Amino acid sequence: MCARKRTAQLLREINALPALPAVVQRLLAVLRDPQYTADQVTEVVRTDPALSARVLKLANSPAYGFARDIETISRAVVILGSRNLRGLVTTAGVMDAMDRMAGGVELEELWRHAAYTATGAQVLAQHTGHPCPEEAFLAGLIHDIGELALAVVRPREFAQVQRLPGAQRLETQRQQLGLSHTRAGQQLLTAWNLPEDLCSVASAHHSREATLEPENRTLTLVALADMLSRVRGLGHEAPPAEAHARSLVESAGLERGLTRALLREIDLRYLETSRFLHPDRACIQAPFAAAE
Repeated sequence: MCARKRTAQLLREINALPALPAVVQRLLAVLRDPQYTADQVTEVVRTDPALSARVLKLANSPAYGFARDIETISRAVVILGSRNLRGLVTTAGVMDAMDRMAGGVELEELWRHAAYTATGAQVLAQHTGHPCPEEAFLAGLIHDIGELALAVVRPREFAQVQRLPGAQRLETQRQQLGLSHTRAGQQLLTAWNLPEDLCSVASAHHSREATLEPENRTLTLVALADMLSRVRGLGHEAPPAEAHARSLVESAGLERGLTRALLREIDLRYLETSRFLHPDRACIQAPFAAAE
């Protein structure tokens, strides 16, 4: 099979991977309507017990700090607001689809790297005045989703490529599988009808030029969180060169001396994030000392 046909076949297989749950698609459609009402959102959330539980859990989390427990979906919807809900719902849908995709594929390292990068992107967003840290969290969670897609549709070839040094991996993925994980991730998120900015994070998080563009704030934060995750030994790649790391810190608007303190904060919040995403997964065990 020629390279073009092989790539086309791979794209078709990625498009056929599990879609976002129907309840998530319905809720995202409601939230995209500028005239939506809280009652409409509440009605959709109530149809899914698992999603209802996640919404109530987030509304009662320390981040919102209410003195009394939030016990109803309608109250939780009002408290969270559209941006938080959109991030929560999409995260829940992505996690569900990723679980169904993975099947018997062993990808604990990918889960840990995704959870740490998501946590890091959210913490960095909160410290740099990003308008929506929840969106940064989601972007960090899905940045390497193309690796999962390739692991599912081409398990043997993907496993062989993953054993290579990080600097060679993208090009080798293109040559041996027909797609890099960045292109695969973009394709999958596009098939899920997710926003273009999330698709761009999946496709461009390895691009030095794109991650340093001032208008790509979310992408910059994800790239920096990805770097910090690799500093912690998570993921299959080595940390970037010092010059690029320094450029990312500057582009994010952080002082270099603050990065180490933020790294410790991310370490601690990573465990909470992992428990929230996957209460029963082994990835809640930190592979590093949480406080230095």
